[in-house]
Amino acid sequence: MLRDFVNKPIFQDKRFIFLVFVLFSVFAVVQQLLLKQINNYYIFKYVYYHLIQYKDLYSHYPSEYVDSNHYGPLFGLVIAPFAILPDWLGVLFWNLFNTVMLVYAISKLPVSDKNRAFIYWFVLIEFMTSEQNLQSNPFITALFIFTFLMFEKEKPFWAAFFIALGGFIKLYLFLGGAFFLLYPKKGKFLLSVLFWSAVMFALPLLVISPHQLILDYQQFYSSLALKVITNHQLSVTGLIKFNFYPDISSFYVMGIGVLIFISVYLRREAFKQKTFKLLFLASVLIWSVIFSPGAESPTYIIAMTGVAIWFVVSEKTPLNIGLLVFAFILTSLSPTDLFPHYIHYEIIQAHALKALPVVLIWFKVIYQMLFTDIRKDYAWK
Repeated sequence: MLRDFVNKPIFQDKRFIFLVFVLFSVFAVVQQLLLKQINNYYIFKYVYYHLIQYKDLYSHYPSEYVDSNHYGPLFGLVIAPFAILPDWLGVLFWNLFNTVMLVYAISKLPVSDKNRAFIYWFVLIEFMTSEQNLQSNPFITALFIFTFLMFEKEKPFWAAFFIALGGFIKLYLFLGGAFFLLYPKKGKFLLSVLFWSAVMFALPLLVISPHQLILDYQQFYSSLALKVITNHQLSVTGLIKFNFYPDISSFYVMGIGVLIFISVYLRREAFKQKTFKLLFLASVLIWSVIFSPGAESPTYIIAMTGVAIWFVVSEKTPLNIGLLVFAFILTSLSPTDLFPHYIHYEIIQAHALKALPVVLIWFKVIYQMLFTDIRKDYAWK
């Protein structure tokens, strides 16, 4: 059934796919503008204005938006071209920017058109969830993929660029640096990371003073530390807290997650295998969400892109198909109106169950990288 779907020419047509993603993005903008629910955009917009006004980027500003900012000072420059526009136009271009970045990044993955088409259609609902929340997650997903692609092209200088750009926006994007051990030119990469990190660190100096920049980074660090301690939501930590052990430490869970994540480095003989590298990309995308203390429903476009990449390069066994369907139903469909309000809020959300299928798949990814014959190609031809 899955094979029949991606075999249809219309569903592999790049222009048709791009049109569908753009239409979904525009619909999300119109919907949120009519409902007057663009709070997340206001958070992003005011990172720029608070930056240039020398205000605390991480305080609460109830007259401007609900909640608080958790993006680095550099994000103020990224959002600036959208922030200076009228809100309705800024929201529209912001969502379209995220759309273009994600669609383009997936289009460059080293898989067949059939497999690429499957990835697009599989993540479409999660993409819509993120777009309705006006989030940056499609862009973040693209940054991870761009990093991988630059390593694949043996361009460590530009891989370092995307890592530093992402890392100074959202700290966990430095996880993209995990790719470097799989590729040559490690010394050049490390020097490039130092160079680009210095550039990204200093870029806000275009609009603020050195003293203010240091203060902003101190506040950025404090806000992230507080988030790790107090936030867990849809993560491995959340699953454990809500269902088994309420007092579990996020730092402890993340530490275990790091050890399992890096265990695949033991299999050095597989580093040059295409399947291994794509599974590693899937692992990075999934890990960055399920071990993030701030993981929310719109964040799962990142993880579900990893799930789709895992599936297209894996054997189509009943177990793998079952895990994929489980993830699609519980992770992607559970926040939609297909699930009754009570089931979604009182069962799935209350117990962080949206994360469960993706967590299981991540462990399956790790198992495949460690113990299966990675030379076999199970991708659809």
